[in-house]
Amino acid sequence: MIKEVQSTRKPRPKDEEDPNNTVVPPAPPSEAEEKNAQIIQPEPKKKTTKSPLKKSPLKVPTVPTEQPKNVYELERIWRGLKAHPHLFAKYVITLKNSTIKKVFNDNVSSDLFSSLFEVCGTHIVKESPKDAFRVLECLTMMKGFALTASLWPKKDMQNIEEIFSEVFSSGTVAPEKITALKG
Repeated sequence: MIKEVQSTRKPRPKDEEDPNNTVVPPAPPSEAEEKNAQIIQPEPKKKTTKSPLKKSPLKVPTVPTEQPKNVYELERIWRGLKAHPHLFAKYVITLKNSTIKKVFNDNVSSDLFSSLFEVCGTHIVKESPKDAFRVLECLTMMKGFALTASLWPKKDMQNIEEIFSEVFSSGTVAPEKITALKG
């Protein structure tokens, strides 16, 4: 079988001049030849750049109107609005007290809590301090709140303190309610 394969191959032509079958590269061109070659070769055509196609601006997501039935729906909406905190703030304001209590009783990721406190501190408390206080108040009514709150990072606790101070300085919520909730 091997002999058949070998016999079907074409023999290579042997170079008669060099018995070792080595190839010698040509000598490099002289300076005069290089200059002539550059003169003879036309300059490469410059490519005209077309203006890039106008890209449509990124679509800003819409704020959902429906209330989430569980924490997974809330997280899905949060991930969709994460890049637009002002829209997530508008969504949080639309949540009913009962929905916040129900949804946050499930296992909520710490990232969602952090984002919620950050949005409350930067957007909601500026627009409506009363709504920011309402969200915090509803969170305190979830099961196992004390344990969950003890696990929050310092940054979240600082955001909560800032929210309380903003709500207190706005005067929209009675100081007794604020101190009772802080307690």
